[in-house]
Amino acid sequence: MTRKSPDEGTRNRRAFLRSTGALAVATAIGGCSSDQLTGGDERHQPVRTFAEGFRNDDVDTIRSSLHSESPLRESLSEQQVSGTSIDIVTIETSSSGDDTATVHAQLEFSGSSGTPDGQVWYTFDVRRDGDTWGIWQLQRGRRTPTPTRTRTETESPTESEDTDTEDEPETETETPGDTVFYDGFEEDLEQWNVVESAWRRTSTSAVSGANSVGIDARGGVGTIATTDFDSARRIGEFSYYWYESSASWGGGIRLLNDAGDVEIGTTSDNPQWVVDDGEGIAQVDSGTEYQRWIRVSLRFDWSSGTVEVRFEDTESGASYTGTHPLKRGENVQRIQVRGFTSEHGWETDECHMLWDDILARE
Repeated sequence: MTRKSPDEGTRNRRAFLRSTGALAVATAIGGCSSDQLTGGDERHQPVRTFAEGFRNDDVDTIRSSLHSESPLRESLSEQQVSGTSIDIVTIETSSSGDDTATVHAQLEFSGSSGTPDGQVWYTFDVRRDGDTWGIWQLQRGRRTPTPTRTRTETESPTESEDTDTEDEPETETETPGDTVFYDGFEEDLEQWNVVESAWRRTSTSAVSGANSVGIDARGGVGTIATTDFDSARRIGEFSYYWYESSASWGGGIRLLNDAGDVEIGTTSDNPQWVVDDGEGIAQVDSGTEYQRWIRVSLRFDWSSGTVEVRFEDTESGASYTGTHPLKRGENVQRIQVRGFTSEHGWETDECHMLWDDILARE
């Protein structure tokens, strides 16, 4: 298959995603008037302002939509905010507190040629910033369950929007629990016990923010790094991203309980997607291409001793989802990053990978 070269807009968009994670939610409301950029749900306002800034190639406006302490503020440049057109198909709020909220936006991208480049969901973590709201962080995909209500950007909010109707029934969803662990690798590696000294922060590519963490190592790479929760937890959700070169042999993450036993492992076998569960190590998908971010998410059902595992190629949308038995069904206390190959199991001769946005929630 012959691959087309991306146009300038697409290249800028991808560069911005890798450097800030803020892949142009950008000109998101490409054709909206200034009146449409005000009013409505105040938690959506920073996304609208962010979009307005991209529409006008105005870095200062984009920066004004970010929380005053957001790590994204220093990652913007004029080159990164031009040449991309993005429309918001849908914008939703799935969870909210007094000072924080999670907003999802389904975006349709197109480059300078005007050719549509597909629709993708993004998740915005927004936080109250004085009397307003600001974007703290964002990432590709949905990090929380579908919200109880959905409305398109062009719909106006009404007084009855939060009430049940026969035409638009509400759907009961379970909101995620508190965050147990998160590292987007923007600061340092103080949360980790680093075993392989080659495992370091890098700005080569990132899912969100400016940095990820990666390794270029050869020769018997087993445990790369570990981190422990403050106590053993029956977590509800775990997710992370990997990015791998064709020279790598494989690597992934195992979750261990408080007895030091493995509960579940997910990994690349370069490029195959592999799960290590209660029935052993098995390939679940042939995988996709190299040098792209693969999202891995796990949702636990401790009562049945199972976990729903999902792999997703964040560029093509190719995915696998399946339910797998846990090895012990006890709890999780340790995150363990390791090398992997099908020949040697959780050890590899070469590992050339990046990881980003490692998240565990109750």
